[in-house]
Amino acid sequence: MRSLIWLAGLITTVFSYGFNDWLPPFNESTRIYELCTNEMDEVILIRPDLTRINFYMEKYVLCYPDFAKFVPKKDQGLVWMMRSLRFCEVNQIFAYSRLAHTYHREFQTRFLKYAYALICDKGRLVAKEEHFNLYMYSSLFKALYERDNVDRMQICQRVSDIYSDLYSRCYVPHVSKRQRKISERCSGTTTPLLKFPSMFQRFSRHCDNFSEFVGNSLAISNMGLALSEDILFMNLLGSSMVSNIHSDSELPSLVLKTRLVLQNFSVAAIKLWKQIEQYVDKSPELIVAESLQTHLFASNEFRKHLIQETLYSLAQNGSLIGLIHLLVLVLLVINRSMAGKSIHLSRVSVISVFACVWMFLIMSHVLFSTLQISAIKNLDELFSTLSKGKTYLQCEVRPRSNYEEIATQCDRTAVFHAFGAYLLRGHTLFTLLFLAASIMIFTITVAYHFRIRRQHDFIHSGL
Repeated sequence: MRSLIWLAGLITTVFSYGFNDWLPPFNESTRIYELCTNEMDEVILIRPDLTRINFYMEKYVLCYPDFAKFVPKKDQGLVWMMRSLRFCEVNQIFAYSRLAHTYHREFQTRFLKYAYALICDKGRLVAKEEHFNLYMYSSLFKALYERDNVDRMQICQRVSDIYSDLYSRCYVPHVSKRQRKISERCSGTTTPLLKFPSMFQRFSRHCDNFSEFVGNSLAISNMGLALSEDILFMNLLGSSMVSNIHSDSELPSLVLKTRLVLQNFSVAAIKLWKQIEQYVDKSPELIVAESLQTHLFASNEFRKHLIQETLYSLAQNGSLIGLIHLLVLVLLVINRSMAGKSIHLSRVSVISVFACVWMFLIMSHVLFSTLQISAIKNLDELFSTLSKGKTYLQCEVRPRSNYEEIATQCDRTAVFHAFGAYLLRGHTLFTLLFLAASIMIFTITVAYHFRIRRQHDFIHSGL
């Protein structure tokens, strides 16, 4: 009978704790019972022993999976809770981050205290003047570890929308698959999207703390909305997005398609001369010559090579330019003949025609080179933004959304994506342009010729 009463009391206690309401690891009843003792009530809530708490909070033992071997039995529950809250990662921030000097542990200590009061159902032991802090810090803890939390879903939806928009603007493939991954992380089934170290970095700076955030936002009424609208916190959640764009975006591959692949292909073509001769219809000389003309120089090299690039274009399009000259002169002769004027071209007219065509070619090539410089500059800025790290956490830096900055640079670079290497190498387009001009002028000339012939036949038939 006594055993049944004890079992009933145990079941009642378990349901009062509501272990099923929490995500792992805070749904482990054994660990919670080990943590929630009268001694821990004294150490954490009633008469906080900050020396004891800080001793473990700053120790590397928090990173040991087998921490129980190095911690006394009475403190194993406390160390387990610190490990579960990812205090190990916080210590790594203090150890390796160049911004470590800007952080303090006040937020971390308070979070531990009020999280303990929440999961152990010891809110009654918290002083009345701290009930507001208990409510606010509990909202943060619930956003991290409550199984069905509205605030976390609101933050995750905001992150999902931003990721989807950026992935489409930055040409990152498999957007739907990545969105499903975010959804899984939000539900807590895999690596969580929201983690305490992100909150620590946001609210533990000397120049900005959690109290200021609560006082200047909607956190009291809607913690999820307040966090989703906070620039710094949302930037901290964008690490996976930045890495995905850096590694998978098709925009930086413009450099690979031009600078690396095409330039190195010319070297490889020389070394693989015999193999190319066997498998490709074109002669190896032509392949090497064409590939050598597809180099993409760094932006500071464009000024040195601009004349060389122009000469390449002139040489490639020389035959078409000569054809255009001839067709233009023939067109002028026919046009003057139809107007009843004497068919005589002055030296100035001939030189002007030649000069206009050549100036058009040179200026168009200069403009194309400017587009190349612009593309490279925008790509360089995109790379710099993706690689600059968490500079937005510096107190002297004005908060700015990483998402907006990256999206703007992706939009500037995406203009060049549709044309690929052809835009970054304009010789083919120049050839097509002059070929189209030649065909158009030739067509007009033939039309004029038939028109004059009909007039000539009409006059002779009348006579």
